[in-house]
Amino acid sequence: MTAADHVLAFDRGGAVTVATRLPVGLAAGEGWGTTALQLPAGAWRNVITGTVSTSADEHRLQVSEVLRSLPVALLVREDT
Repeated sequence: MTAADHVLAFDRGGAVTVATRLPVGLAAGEGWGTTALQLPAGAWRNVITGTVSTSADEHRLQVSEVLRSLPVALLVREDT
């Protein structure tokens, strides 16, 4: 199941903003399920929480992982 209608994400100069949309409907459903963001492979740091997630498998990052702590995230690529 995907909940793509419940996430808004956009890239501005290498920073990816992610926000939950329509959270009441998301909570009434089955959560994020298999919803993923398509990002270049690599490590992405959430500037707000400090957590790092890795986009490797088909360049996808699971929304449930990115928005685990808060309903919003600001992702930047980690220097490798």
